[in-house]
Amino acid sequence: MSDPDLLSQKTLSTTQDDALAMDDISSGDESPSIGKRTYGEIKREPDMSYALAAASRPYVAPHEIQKWFHSMAEKEDGKMTAKELQQAFEIFQGRYFSDSSCKFVVRLFDLDQNGGLDIREFELLYYYIKQWVTAFNAYDKDHTGALDEKELNFALKHMDIHFSPEFIRYLIKRQNPNATKMTLDQYIVTCIQIQRYTDEFKQRDTEYTGHINVRYEDFLEMIMRCV
Repeated sequence: MSDPDLLSQKTLSTTQDDALAMDDISSGDESPSIGKRTYGEIKREPDMSYALAAASRPYVAPHEIQKWFHSMAEKEDGKMTAKELQQAFEIFQGRYFSDSSCKFVVRLFDLDQNGGLDIREFELLYYYIKQWVTAFNAYDKDHTGALDEKELNFALKHMDIHFSPEFIRYLIKRQNPNATKMTLDQYIVTCIQIQRYTDEFKQRDTEYTGHINVRYEDFLEMIMRCV
């Protein structure tokens, strides 16, 4: 992937056909392409190589990105903080993103690790936000602004990740035991975390058995690398 807007056609550039296909899932007819139990293959993390390579090129941000960035990054250092990103989501997307979700996203996209997003880093995030929102809206078939168990299960299967109904339920309820649906910010963070943990697991499960044996310290290292 050489450019952030050239994302996976399979997962991030979701079409209306994906939403319509949920009728087949609910009726018990799964597509053969998602019937095989596999690990996640679709990357939802930014392509770091693109951002690093872009740093050496003359840069002018598109107008819409400049509008987002300059209206929120009020400090003289030209960085967007997690709090400012949270405000931007509410103003430009009409969506509430939690403090923890915004801090997580900023930490992930802050490539130079200086505590905030410059306009280059924000552009990379911006493209992913648009794709995530498009995908989320397609999976949110009943237009409630959140994914229920069936919708979340369908979304993850299109990432080639197949979880049991019990684990799908756990993902929705892990932050709120009374929750029955997953919001957009939770969906984004969950997808990123699943991919990170899956990548760590795959490195140790070279035969794709679905089982690994790890020493205690290896387990801790695996967890800490993903946090």
